Amino acid sequence: MITDAMQRIGKRETNPPMVYRSAEEWRYRAKLTLAIRRRGNSWIAGLHSYDDPSHVFPLADCPITDRRVVTAWREIMTAAHLLPDAPDLRGSVRWTVDGPVFVVIGGRRWTSHETFFAALPSLAALYWEPADNPRLQLGDRRPRNTPAASFAQVNPATADALRRYVAERALSYDPRVVVDAYSGSGDLSCILAEHDIRVTAIELDADASDWSRARLPASATVVRGRVEEMLPHHLPADLVVVNPPRAGVHEAVPAVLQGPNGPRTIIYVSCDPATLARDVARLPDYQITSMNAFDMFPQTSHVETVCELVRAAA
Repeated sequence: MITDAMQRIGKRETNPPMVYRSAEEWRYRAKLTLAIRRRGNSWIAGLHSYDDPSHVFPLADCPITDRRVVTAWREIMTAAHLLPDAPDLRGSVRWTVDGPVFVVIGGRRWTSHETFFAALPSLAALYWEPADNPRLQLGDRRPRNTPAASFAQVNPATADALRRYVAERALSYDPRVVVDAYSGSGDLSCILAEHDIRVTAIELDADASDWSRARLPASATVVRGRVEEMLPHHLPADLVVVNPPRAGVHEAVPAVLQGPNGPRTIIYVSCDPATLARDVARLPDYQITSMNAFDMFPQTSHVETVCELVRAAA
């Protein structure tokens, strides 16, 4: 899949990448998002049918999801009558070191959220994303305020292996200045900062950005904002890591990287070979020096790819 995308879309001839397998092929997902629908006077939580996306069927189990997450969902549905008054919602349970964190998405009023949280003592934290409004934290039983509602990989063990690999590859170039774009809660930035590298972490999510700022040393720079808007102000740098969502980077990002202040090296971490190939095609000044894959999502067609690009000599 990766080689084909690079050839067809990226117009680059590459060797098939090495694929690092997941430590667990089943029960690896630490997060499960479900559709929540009213059925008469009750609620169901489940998935959309593959042959009828408008139909939601109640979930009995998900064999690639951690059993603790599935159990948390079953407990949550015992208090479903206390959810926001809306025809349909979405919910997400993520397992953390402190226990399950639940995010409710949708609805405009939720007057019973305190009763809901009190009815579910196993929940570590509760968040709500009202329709067309920012995310709110409505309950927290955690000993520390980590950004559990922000994006994080669903396969923690493989995500940790990937992070260590990216850090190792970044350090191999002996950079003095690094930009960590789409930096999340700053896990990679923290590793690099430990090696006396001047790091700039760029992240749009407020909770994740604040967590980065709390963890990183004073020598690091933490910027909250869109990468396409903030990146030009934090170049030149020796190396730029980009780890965008599935849609890939904004079209302005390759243009900035191609510019006179662009880095010597780019490490692109991608969860979609097609958008990776598209973005690499927009970087004609850079040559692919290495490409490896991590089976972050066993039993699915999705894969995480790490692509190293080095600027060709003038």
